[in-house]
Order: sequence, then structure tokens, then C-alpha cells
Amino acid sequence: MADAKHALELLSREPSAQRIAEMRREAEIARRLDRAEDLAEGREQGLGEGRRAALRDTVESFCSASGIELDDERRATLASLDEAGLAALLDALFARRAWP
Repeated sequence: MADAKHALELLSREPSAQRIAEMRREAEIARRLDRAEDLAEGREQGLGEGRRAALRDTVESFCSASGIELDDERRATLASLDEAGLAALLDALFARRAWP
């Protein structure tokens, strides 16, 4: 066991072995950073979709409460709008009390 430990210590002093170990550490750091970026991006996408779903629900609830009909064309419009478009539509509905 002592011989194996001694051999490992000698090997770990080799510049090439040290460089390989450093490359492995760098690769692990890069992998972790990539994963963190992917998680942050996924989280932001999920939050954005949640905000869009909430805005769509609010538009539908407002239309229902205001007697504004949501036909297939209007529902397709709702489904196609991004967050800014949904917010603008909701503002217009509040202001006009009618589908813009």
C-alpha cells in the first residue's frame, strides 16, 4: 500500500499529470457554468410563459365579465401574442371596454 501511495505521489508531481488535472478542473468548472446558464435560461423561459398565461387568463376573465365574445379568431390572436402584446391588448380592453 505504501508503495502504491509513493508511486501516486511521484506521478502527481509530474508536470504533465498536473496539467491534465488542471484541465479536468477547468472542464468541470466550464460544465458547471454551462449548466447554471442553462438552468437560468430555462427558469426565465418558464417565468415568461407563466406571465403570458396569466395575462391570457386575465384577458379571458375580463372579456367574460364584460360580455365581450371570444370567438376562435380572437382566441387565436390571444395564443399568438407575446407578453408585451398581451399587456397592450389588456390595456386596450380596460380603456375601451370592447375588443380593439
